[in-house]
Amino acid sequence: MPDLLILLTMALIGFASMPGQPGRHRWLTRLVALLALSPLLRYVDGVFGFAVRLRLSAWAGLLLRQVGIPVQVDGNILLLYGQEMAVDPACMGLRMTGITLLLALFWLLAYERRWVRSLPLGWVLAHGGVALGLTMVANLLRIILLVLFRLLPDNPLHEAVGLMCILAYAWLPIWVLARWLVGRYGTVTFNESGQTLVLRSCVGTLGIAALCLAASRPTTQLYSTDQRAGYVRQTIQLGFVQYSRPGELIYVKPLPDWYSAEHSPTVCWKGQGYTLCHLREVTMNGRRVYTGQLKKGRHTLNTAWWFTNGLHQSIGQLDVRLRMLRGEPGFALLNVTVATPGELAVAVKRWQ
Repeated sequence: MPDLLILLTMALIGFASMPGQPGRHRWLTRLVALLALSPLLRYVDGVFGFAVRLRLSAWAGLLLRQVGIPVQVDGNILLLYGQEMAVDPACMGLRMTGITLLLALFWLLAYERRWVRSLPLGWVLAHGGVALGLTMVANLLRIILLVLFRLLPDNPLHEAVGLMCILAYAWLPIWVLARWLVGRYGTVTFNESGQTLVLRSCVGTLGIAALCLAASRPTTQLYSTDQRAGYVRQTIQLGFVQYSRPGELIYVKPLPDWYSAEHSPTVCWKGQGYTLCHLREVTMNGRRVYTGQLKKGRHTLNTAWWFTNGLHQSIGQLDVRLRMLRGEPGFALLNVTVATPGELAVAVKRWQ
């Protein structure tokens, strides 16, 4: 089944291509580019989505404590009066963010058509940026309300509260903003010719390609995956290496270049039937790592992961990728999994 966001983007392209749309050629170029960038948006969500959810959890807990609500934050878990509330991917998911962005563009198109005006690209980008920011605010308020009223996912009001937040704090404001921007900064313009459109598109595409090639510095020194004493080493798919011994399982997943998405445990373990929960950012042996519990029926494992190149350890996506872009030795994602919580810190120390 086709992706919903792709279908909505294609529908918006159809709306923009209808006769009478001011700046039609420019809008078609923008929307086709957005459609082509859909894989990039998924990449950004996969790379940064987990960190965003942890940050939203921390902000929600901070705001609640500021008004006297005794909430405790443990990673993506908020605990209030003994009841846990997890901040899951839906609390800042790609689909809702994408729908909000498409809706922001639709309202700009609609008011441009109604008033026969065209909004400069800078204001279009600014409107999109505001839409993304308001989506984060709406999700933050959604988390706060869900925790305050203890609305678990099986409660019918759980989804209703989320919809009301996105309507009131994101969709309604960007509708008002779109109306104001087109009325205030929109100008009467004529559609560009097809030749001008093609020429500008080609120049822009070549410019972006040149920048990407200039930044694509290959990683010449990948993270070492040699034999480790006391572990059974096995090379698995995609160049990853598995180390194992009784009670421990370690995956080493080298990053081939700075822009490649890592195979995060938040995704990979799900493919084996596990549910990853109780996600936290903690300090082990003086260094920051992510930890969580893997559950499959009555079976529970404890896992931790981080990035390292043998010289520097980090959990920051930007930190790791900027270091690789500057030519530092390649990083790998290390994922250490053990059977009991007490063994996790010891196992992590062996690999730090």
